[in-house]
Amino acid sequence: MPTQQTPAVTTAPTTTTTSAPASETASTSSAPQQKAPVGEWSPTENPQATIVPGQMRSDREEIPEPFTKADADKAETMEARISTARLTAGCQVYWPSPFEVCGVIRDKYNSLGGPGGFLSFPTTAELTNPGNTGKRTQFSLTEQRHAF
Repeated sequence: MPTQQTPAVTTAPTTTTTSAPASETASTSSAPQQKAPVGEWSPTENPQATIVPGQMRSDREEIPEPFTKADADKAETMEARISTARLTAGCQVYWPSPFEVCGVIRDKYNSLGGPGGFLSFPTTAELTNPGNTGKRTQFSLTEQRHAF
């Protein structure tokens, strides 16, 4: 019986680039601008208190999955609110996740490496456990879910 050979299929790697509208670029270059790759997590420097198109951190840096630009922009405005008004004492926002992590959960999360640790980013706001037996926040690392 003759053997059938399956042809090999290869695909070229894809890259994502963005370019700012012509009205927002200082350069006359037509080359698209690449966003900075996702690196080690750090708070947003001088976060915007309101969403300003073209001036948000999400316009300069790649946004890790599963977060969207809307999530990242909301997180940045929350960082600005917390850093300037201290309306939510004892809480922290970890861009691009638009969820606050507070109190002892925040302390433990930070001691485990924050977004750079095995828990990755928060995926929920603080939740109350059934029977009012404490609080928890859920975190995501790819498809896994962890809670503290």
